[in-house]
Parts: sequence; C-alpha cells; structure tokens
Amino acid sequence: ATDLIPLSGLAITTSSSQPTYTMNTGPSISVAGGMSWSVQYNLDGAPHVDTYVGTSMPLPFPDALQEFRLSTGSQDASSGGHSAAVVDAVTKSGTNAFHGDLFEFFRNSDLNARDFFSASGDGLKRNQFGGVLGGRIVKDKLFFFLGYQGTTIRQNLVNQSAYVPTAAELKGDFSQYIAAGCPSAAATAASPAVLSHFTGPFTLSPAALKISSYLPQTSDPCGHVLYGTPVHQTQLQAPLRIDYRLSPKHTLFARYIITRIETEIPYDITHNALATNQVGQDDQAQALALGDTWLINATTVNSFHLSGTRVGANTPAAVPFTPKDVGMNFYSYYGFVPILMAGVGFNLSFPTNFAAGSDTITNFGFNDDVTLVRGSHQFAFGGQLTRSLLNAQSYAWSQGLFIFAGVFGTPLIDFLTGNVVSLHQANPNPDNVTQNLFSLYASDNWKVNRRLSISYGLRWNPFLPMSFKNGDTYNFSLSNFYNDIRSTVVPTAPPGLLYVGDKGVNGKSGMNDQWRHVEPRLGIAWDPTGSGKTVIRAGTGIAYDTIRMDIHENTSSVAPFRITVLQSFSGPGSLTLDNPYGSYPGGNPFPYNYSARTPVFPS
Repeated sequence: ATDLIPLSGLAITTSSSQPTYTMNTGPSISVAGGMSWSVQYNLDGAPHVDTYVGTSMPLPFPDALQEFRLSTGSQDASSGGHSAAVVDAVTKSGTNAFHGDLFEFFRNSDLNARDFFSASGDGLKRNQFGGVLGGRIVKDKLFFFLGYQGTTIRQNLVNQSAYVPTAAELKGDFSQYIAAGCPSAAATAASPAVLSHFTGPFTLSPAALKISSYLPQTSDPCGHVLYGTPVHQTQLQAPLRIDYRLSPKHTLFARYIITRIETEIPYDITHNALATNQVGQDDQAQALALGDTWLINATTVNSFHLSGTRVGANTPAAVPFTPKDVGMNFYSYYGFVPILMAGVGFNLSFPTNFAAGSDTITNFGFNDDVTLVRGSHQFAFGGQLTRSLLNAQSYAWSQGLFIFAGVFGTPLIDFLTGNVVSLHQANPNPDNVTQNLFSLYASDNWKVNRRLSISYGLRWNPFLPMSFKNGDTYNFSLSNFYNDIRSTVVPTAPPGLLYVGDKGVNGKSGMNDQWRHVEPRLGIAWDPTGSGKTVIRAGTGIAYDTIRMDIHENTSSVAPFRITVLQSFSGPGSLTLDNPYGSYPGGNPFPYNYSARTPVFPS
C-alpha cells in the first residue's frame, strides 16, 4: 500500500527496499525534501512505524485498505513524531451486509517475450493471490473484517559469470590459460609465481586448494563458468479487524495484522559455492491496535488507542565450509569465509557478510486525543507515549573479508599462492538500545468568518536519546583531551574519551536529554473573493525529528568494547590465507571479549 503514496505526486521513493540486514517492511519515501525516515505513519489512529530503519510497518494490501491520507508541509499540532509528513491509513471494517472478494495476479516468463538485449527470458514466476471478507457477527453491534494475501516468487536465472581454477591450474600449470588468450593472459604469463612454477615463496596454498574443491568444475581453459542466484520467496499478509458498537455514542475496535517473508538461502537450492552472495530471510512483522472512540456529548469526542508492533528478522547466510574445513588457522564468528577478488576470479560470501544477522524491534504505547467544538472554534489536545526496544546483531566484518588484488599477476594467482592483499576483521556489531518517545499538543481550528480560517497550536516534543542497555557507548570531551584527563571507568583509554559512569555522561545514552523542543504551528486558509473558487493557503511551523535506530549500528563496535583489525600485504608470505595472523603482533586477537569489571583499552 505504501506504493500508493508516491502516486499522490507529493513524495518520491528513495529506495524500494530496506537494507538487507533487516526485514523489508516498506520503501523509503522522502517528502518535501525530508529524510527517508522523516515520515510519520499511523494506521487506524495508532503509530505504525518501524523505528529501526524509520519507515512504515507493512501497511494492509489494497483490498484491505479503506483509505489513506498524506499530509505535507506545515501540519497542525496534532501531527507529530516526524517532521516532513504524516501518512494516515485506515483498514476496512465489516458492516451488517457480507462483502468480500477473491483475486489472483500472476506473471510467468513462459508467457512473456524476452528482453530485446537478453539471450533468454527472465525465468520469473510470480503469483499473488488472496481475498477479503467482512460482515456482521451480531447485527448492529459486532462486525468483523479479515483478509489474506499470499505471494510466491520463483526465479532461476543463470546470469552471472566467474573464473575458477581449472584442474591444470590447481597443479600450477597456467599454460592452457595463457595459450587460450584468457583475460589478463599477459599478466599471468609475466607473473613471478607462474615463472617460478609455483616454487619458493609462491608455493600453492593448501587452504586455497581445499577451497577450490568446493567450487564448480569446468573444462573451459580459462576456467569460465556461468551460475545464478535463484530466488525462492514466499510472502503472506493477514489482517483482522473487529468492531464493537457499545452504543450510538461509543465504539471499540481491535485490529491485528501479520506479515511474513521467507526466502530460501540460494546456496541451499543450488549447492554452488558461488551462489553464496545472497542471504535467506525468515522475517515476521506484527501490529496490534485497540481503539476506543467516545462521543461524550454533541461537542466533545475522545479517542484512545493502545498499540504495539514487533518485527523479528533473521537473515541467515550459507556456510559451504568453515575455516577448519579447509585447514585455515583462523577464527570466524559466523563460520563462512568471505573472499573478494578485485579482477578476474570469483567471489565467495560477498556481499553476504554485510547482510547476515538478526534483529527484533518492539514498540508499544498509547495515544489519546480529545476534540471539543466551542462556537467557531474546534479545540484539540492530547499526547502519546511510545517505548521502543531494539536487539540486533550483525556480522559485517566478524568472519573477516579476504581481498585478493593481483599483486603477482591476477587475483586468482594471489589466491592460489595464499597471498592476501587485505584482511578486515572485527567483532560482531550489536545494536541493543531502548528509547522513549513522548509528546503533548494543543491546537485550535478557528473559523473566523466564511472566508477566513486559522489553524494554530503548540506541540511539545522532547528528545530523549536512545539508551544502550549494555552501556557500550562513549562520548568525547575536547577540554579533557587538551587537559590530558582520562576516563575513570576505562583508565587506559586515550584522554578525552568518556564512558558510561564517567562524570558528564547522561546515564547509558552518551547524549543529553533535550526538553525544550517546542513546536509552534500556524496555518491560514483565505477565500479572497468569497466565491469558493479561489483559496490561498499559507502555513509555517517548527518540527523536530527522531532519528532511526540503525544510526547506532556501529556505535558499540569500537574499542574497548570491540575491536577492528586491518592487515595489509607487505611482501610474499606476509599475510597468508592459511595463517592470516601468523605475523600479527601477539597472534590472533579473536575471539575478543571485553570485561566491564576489568576494562582495558586495547593497544
């Protein structure tokens, strides 16, 4: 349903999907030049935001959506949470009459012509199907509405290529490769490893030979192979809404919606180690809202909502082999070994390393809104409170990233001789934070006369920073740095660095609360002629924003809590695939564990 928002012409899609390390809950949308996380989403009057990445929670599919509204520019004081725009959506409700529908949409490459520039069809098979049903449970009292939408996607393209070691090359014989004029044949012929017949400092790496046994085999003299990354994905969404009419003046509702995305790990389908460049998905989003609308009298209405949302995302990566399986003296936190070749060769588990991980985002809270009509004034006041909890773990660098760049001819030759040009490894990076979101507002829509209306109000939207549950955050004091003052919590840290427990650090946040965030709003609508054919509108206001939680994705990944090690090639055998930390001072620093009881800043 979020795809409908850009159709209004007031917004643009900045990204059609979320980062691969979490669930794709919806596209990133920018309104009025705002950031992609500066749009507030509400569903049935309750907040409906994925606070991890700042976009919407999954909105109902079109057949289950009653309406949506996009408010831009200077909104009235009742709109808050984010600064650029507000999207309000409403799910359908049941009535005394029973209504429903069924649908199916499908795409099949067998029915489509191939692209003019493509050698074959796209192999896509996509089915989207479902239906809705709404009606009464008790006439004039109790109503239901439910729906289901399922989507299956199957695509088995063979549209990627790589160069793997041939049987001859695994014995140190590149003569066929050179004779066939394969890519970088001249550089291969001039390689000191080839010229020495892989002797001396250029002997073949046992780990490289073992890794090569997991690669597809080919009789092509260049080692050229074609492969694909198949997509086998299943999605579902099921909304349910119950409405109860206590009296003509008092109604209740409950709404629940669940969305799931399951994607098989491509390697589990093909068992081809080259297809380790994508992760799988086991993601689920849930949203619950309870609402109470009470018409207190002819001029006063109170609307109260309790709500909660939860996203659980797991993006598993393939592990075709572990370092131990191939004889490497190396510790990988996840198990697989990412290899990147900057040139002719192949890649393994890249960029999978940046996507593997898991996260759980939970939000719960309430909001209450009161509207009063007094003469030509419509007053409104209310507020909301939300608590956000995030537990995330990513593995961006924790299994190491081995880069081969062709120092001795081609990346493939460097790989076979075990000469790594760069190794980047770090601890897994957690993002375990909590945050309270709180605001109050008061506003008035004043119809001055039949030609002039004025809307004005005030919103109090204090900033309460995210709190790190494990206290693994820091701050920096420039004055402490100049005065050579060190932390009392981590005394061995460089001057100027401050940690949770040090004087001047706010709790477990590392940032100060901002209580003075007051947001005035003013809007005017004027009919200059009184004919109703021309209206001039103007508005102004101040709005503060809330940052997305993944902004702290790397905050806790610094010393002394965690470490990052970068090693670079300095000569044959200086950084080897078989024993990457063989020449590193002190040996392999991983696994690294920080002790809060005896904190030491690593040197």
